Amino acid sequence: MSDDWITFVLCKTGYVPRKEDQEAALRAFHSFAPDADEISIIHHDNIEFFDCGSNFEAVKYPNCGTEIDATWWSDTMSEDYVSNDNSPLKVPVLQSLSRWIIGKPANLTGDFEGGFQLLKYTLPCCQHHASLDSLDYQWPQAFGRIGLSGMNCNIGGITGDQIAAIEASLKCCTTVIYQHI
Repeated sequence: MSDDWITFVLCKTGYVPRKEDQEAALRAFHSFAPDADEISIIHHDNIEFFDCGSNFEAVKYPNCGTEIDATWWSDTMSEDYVSNDNSPLKVPVLQSLSRWIIGKPANLTGDFEGGFQLLKYTLPCCQHHASLDSLDYQWPQAFGRIGLSGMNCNIGGITGDQIAAIEASLKCCTTVIYQHI
């Protein structure tokens, strides 16, 4: 059996709404998905990646529209992510991709938090600079600390009015992720 999730991820990656605003968003979500198996708020201490599961199709460069090589994207995701103990996911990848990075990872400054750093990288196709959160994900995906998620909502897609209700509650724009597992 498979499961489907609808998750609203805040566009401001580090923003955390007030508790009462989160509760209002939960109530709004429940109002248009009363038969969902579960609706909850996902809290992360750091910026994490909210994926679309098996809906994933491709990642493209924002400037030229070229599809990104899966190996480059995966390696860059590993490069950008640092665990809470200040170590990257893959040390060899960190060393091999250091030529692509623009700027210094936050963990080298002393005021570090783990998770995705969303640094700017030189894109191999067009030499423009972009962070992972600015890439064009085919089936939306997002980076953030907070997500409002519903499992098996049984409502099909989200309407513009429903998105507006969630965003008004959270006081922030959102990206809607449709995840299939």
